[in-house]
Amino acid sequence: MGRSRRRVAAAVLLALFGGSSLLQPDVSPVVPLRAAQLVSVHDLCAVSNPHDPRRVGRGDPALVTRKLRGDYGFVACVPNLSRDGFRLDGLCTCVQAGNARTFHAHYRPEVLSAPIVSVFSIQGPAKFADATMRRGSHFGPRVYRYAHIAGASFASWSEDSGTYAVVARIPMDDLIRLADGITVGDARSPESAGSIAR
Repeated sequence: MGRSRRRVAAAVLLALFGGSSLLQPDVSPVVPLRAAQLVSVHDLCAVSNPHDPRRVGRGDPALVTRKLRGDYGFVACVPNLSRDGFRLDGLCTCVQAGNARTFHAHYRPEVLSAPIVSVFSIQGPAKFADATMRRGSHFGPRVYRYAHIAGASFASWSEDSGTYAVVARIPMDDLIRLADGITVGDARSPESAGSIAR
């Protein structure tokens, strides 16, 4: 066997048994998180100490989504929840998730007695060890991880290149209905069956 044939054979073996990213799928590492961590950030950043370091409050969610995608190359979920009775109130990056980029959008209700809603975006796949699985209820086949933590309902799902979660102190069925109405990527919420904030 000639020298060039041995090199070709070695290259083929290297490609088959490791060393070539062409044959290995590009898999992002799973981001380990806890639903309780997102509920804590919701309570701190949206409820007890609302802040908006990115200065997006009362802004157009579609413009905010496009800006984040352009700046970071990640589809952050900043939906328009106005049909559900909520307005965008702020955006922060307070969730610590290793090297994964995260965004936390929070929404104020138009009706003062209604609860605050948080929508989280995590770059890449995330796993919430303290949340069980549940299938979505209204708009399609989404599968959620969900939990009740400290009086709050939590639901997360994976879509495209990210993991998204919604947190609010509302019944779980209402939270799932709200999450089912969120379209990742275009920042619009389809018509809901009724306003959650009413």
